[in-house]
Amino acid sequence: HGGRWVVNGGWVDTRRFTDALRRYLMKSGSFEEGLLEYDQVHFHEDKIQWKEYTAGAIIDCSGVDAIRHPLFSDLPFNPCKGEILQINTHGLPKDMVIHGAMKIIPLGGLEYLTGATYDFNRIDEVCTEEGRNKIIAALGKMMDVPYTISSQFASIRPSTKDRRPIIGRHKENTKIYIFNGLGSKGVMM
Repeated sequence: HGGRWVVNGGWVDTRRFTDALRRYLMKSGSFEEGLLEYDQVHFHEDKIQWKEYTAGAIIDCSGVDAIRHPLFSDLPFNPCKGEILQINTHGLPKDMVIHGAMKIIPLGGLEYLTGATYDFNRIDEVCTEEGRNKIIAALGKMMDVPYTISSQFASIRPSTKDRRPIIGRHKENTKIYIFNGLGSKGVMM
């Protein structure tokens, strides 16, 4: 039906992973979540100061928001909107990913995630009928079991032009690092 099984493969539930990492770092006092305005950061020769925090460096992991920051405006970002559907169905394997025009990922029980679309023109988090229809059309070619749609999601991948992550120190300020560009391929790498 235009797809293939991915045996001994899997997927990273990035939301679950980042939530667990956030909790781990918060327990050790190594994480502060909030809006960081660089004009509130005081750079000293051997340290930086922000609010009551002192550190050796900042690692900016602001995702697609980094595009709007002057420090990173020259980096090769290429944001991409993606939409997915959560479906319920019988008759699909519960222990492997199906990879074709779209991916079908088992979540447990009768629930699956499927998608995703790629849209480099509309960079917003609004679910669209067009995105929904693209996924439905692809599913129609990949499977012949009935399903119901329970949810639709849209988000923006902080992708890069060469599809590789951006990790490293700022070229001018040695106390600022960036960890970003983890679009669909960056997460895999």
